[in-house]
Amino acid sequence: MRTLESTCTGSSVKQVFPYGRFYGATHRQVETSAFAFAEVEDFDNIEVPLHTHETAHFLFVIQGEYEALVEDKRRCCFASSMLYYPAGTTHRDHFRKAGERRFLTVSLAFETNKTLLEEMDLIDYAIDFDCMEMSWLGRRICNELQAPDSLSPIVLESMANELVVFAVRNLDRSEKPPSWLKTARELIKDRSAESISIAEVAANAGVHRLHLARAFRRFFGCSPGEYLRKCRIELASNMLLNSKKPLAEIALVSGFADQSQFTQSFKQRTGITPAKFRQIHNS
Repeated sequence: MRTLESTCTGSSVKQVFPYGRFYGATHRQVETSAFAFAEVEDFDNIEVPLHTHETAHFLFVIQGEYEALVEDKRRCCFASSMLYYPAGTTHRDHFRKAGERRFLTVSLAFETNKTLLEEMDLIDYAIDFDCMEMSWLGRRICNELQAPDSLSPIVLESMANELVVFAVRNLDRSEKPPSWLKTARELIKDRSAESISIAEVAANAGVHRLHLARAFRRFFGCSPGEYLRKCRIELASNMLLNSKKPLAEIALVSGFADQSQFTQSFKQRTGITPAKFRQIHNS
């Protein structure tokens, strides 16, 4: 079992919780390759200090009045409330009154979180949901933890995946891409022949690169890297059609490392090699 780590921030010491670990007494726990599930009872008369969670997790209030302070925003939630905290969340939380104070946690493994961020546009900020389906799933997960059997890991993982889907569906989303995202796309296109990095594009847009990746896939259907490769292929295609430059030169002018990388990328996207493309269109 991993121990809690401490980091210093200024003059204070901040607790860092690893995957699947929380303040309180853990009564039931099941872990799969993708998620960790735990039913936790808050300690009595202990002030929970400011702390950070390494991994993303859902928190379902089973019993009691839960309060959390995240980025100067205070949330007060009651039984059957479902909250979500992204990886790296730093907060201070506690139960306001004495008595039954229990909560359920569904933690996302590092690889699970990474995949969901890339493929499902999973949220990257703390939120509490007003969604009956998610509250119902929280209760179902609690019931499964009460009497686990050999099939419980499979059942729990299935419910956790449902939880993620409902979380993504229940967000208010704009139908139009924000202006900074369109600017980022134009920057990639304008500088596609250069050695530009996604981190540089994100910095120019004023957002984190993970936020850029999620928004880009959501509105444009591909990652920034895929779009950069597409722009380079289009640039190279024009040169193949309208010039007699050798393939090695076209590769470098289009932003590829060498002719081999150019040929491989071109064939993956078009189904034929650059030489064959030129031959077909010039014949």
